Amino acid sequence: MNKDFTLDDFRMHFENIQKMGMKDMIRRMPGLADMIPEGEDPDPALRRVKAMIDAMTAEERANPARIDAPARERIAGAAGVEPEEVGQFLKQFEMVRSLMRTMMNISVWQRIKMVTGLGRFPRLPPPD
Repeated sequence: MNKDFTLDDFRMHFENIQKMGMKDMIRRMPGLADMIPEGEDPDPALRRVKAMIDAMTAEERANPARIDAPARERIAGAAGVEPEEVGQFLKQFEMVRSLMRTMMNISVWQRIKMVTGLGRFPRLPPPD
């Protein structure tokens, strides 16, 4: 059985990045960069994301598509944010989840190229 990428996984990755002191790397990661407004310190943004995830039930963290408007309001109230911010976060999470699903299905070399941008460079001509 393939394990899907959940909000619990997402939170764990955020915490690991923060523990490694690499929070500025978040700005360079596709999907994650959109979660931190330009010029904002990543720490408060990471705390808001964690608070939203922590305010969700285990079922909601496993299946975020099931989070409806009343649940967004409850989560927002518990996390100290607006319901619209919860909705925006969930949309951004779905983009990250889609990217993670894609990355799980490609080779390690393709992942390296994707993350580092190697695929953007033109190929060198074969040696003479």
